[in-house]
Amino acid sequence: MQKAISVFKLALIAMIAVGLPLLLIWRQPEFVDQFRTIDGVNAFLDRYETIGMFVYIGMQIIQTVITFIPGQVVQMAGGYVYGVLLGFALSIVGIAIGTIIAFYISRLLGRKAIYVLFGEEKINRFVTKLNSKRGFAIIFVLYLVPGVPKDLIVYAAGISEMRLQTLLILSLSGRTPAMLISLLIGVMLQQGRYSIMIVLAVVVILLAIIGYWKRDQLTHLTDRIYQKLNK
Repeated sequence: MQKAISVFKLALIAMIAVGLPLLLIWRQPEFVDQFRTIDGVNAFLDRYETIGMFVYIGMQIIQTVITFIPGQVVQMAGGYVYGVLLGFALSIVGIAIGTIIAFYISRLLGRKAIYVLFGEEKINRFVTKLNSKRGFAIIFVLYLVPGVPKDLIVYAAGISEMRLQTLLILSLSGRTPAMLISLLIGVMLQQGRYSIMIVLAVVVILLAIIGYWKRDQLTHLTDRIYQKLNK
């Protein structure tokens, strides 16, 4: 029975994480390609104007769970279509739902299935960090730095000791600065203010470089702030 359950879990995770994206790419390559550019996402949202907000939230959910759609492109399109405030609200809702789904997928499938997807050594190293006293600081900094792959974090958190509420607070607050900049870039594109848009894009790139370079220092700083708040 245990072997049968393990086989079922592995088949399920393969279908979710690999099979569905590959099937979509194979059967509808033009559908996937349109999400790689801001113009493509905008055109898609325009076609579904009456339910555009729900479509946008769904795109954010898919991007968070499966991550084959670039998150920054989706958020730039959100700024272009909905502006900063509404775009931010819709993005937060979609990312929160996607995080919850991915977290419970990880819990449902279990550690061995996650090993198959990401590798046992990498997952164990990550889970050990999340279970440490510095786990809060580490996860906040990883979400704060633009360009760092986020898919591994939520799936590792699902088999760690971290609670879902904690993951949501840290991940959403960490994502906020880069998300707001992406939304602003979309607004500037919609208004034709290309010089400001280029400046914002450069800022994102610089923040990603600096954040990755100084990630250890950022972790230490966040850890000290957390300790002071909990004295």
